[in-house]
Amino acid sequence: MTVEIFGGLDILVNNAGINVRGPIESVDRDEFEHSLSVNVTGPWLMCRTARDHLLASEQGRVINIASTFGLVAAPDRTAYTAAKGALIQLTKALALEWATTSTTVNAIAPGPFLTEMNIPFQDTDHARRVIDEEVAMGRWGELHEIQGAALYLASAASSYVTGTVLTVDGGWTAH
Repeated sequence: MTVEIFGGLDILVNNAGINVRGPIESVDRDEFEHSLSVNVTGPWLMCRTARDHLLASEQGRVINIASTFGLVAAPDRTAYTAAKGALIQLTKALALEWATTSTTVNAIAPGPFLTEMNIPFQDTDHARRVIDEEVAMGRWGELHEIQGAALYLASAASSYVTGTVLTVDGGWTAH
């Protein structure tokens, strides 16, 4: 539909995601596979489907929304960290695969943001400790703070950037 209306496709942002929480013994196989399906298979299918249009573009861009949990492990998040880690590897592999084209493939790895997934957990002891002790800026990220990273990766300014994971995490992964 996008190609029919606009005559092409320049930018693909894969932003769907689910966060399955719980210790490994409480996450059943269906939940684990659903996490992989939404967080990895979905972006893979979108990239595969959009491939010809992106490669035909003079400035094709893929921006995968990963997570800092794809870079740093956490207990009770085996399904989520495995899926987001796989999305980061998908980003890097596809960047290499398309490196000789004008299409770049990158990821943004947000840290703690108050999204709908995280709002129910913001007042837990664990969340307060992470924000106070581990996030260098000492606060939750605000959704508008991801926009600059996305605009950069979508623009011509990032034409020599591919296979990169840009963390937007208030310094959480800096230590």
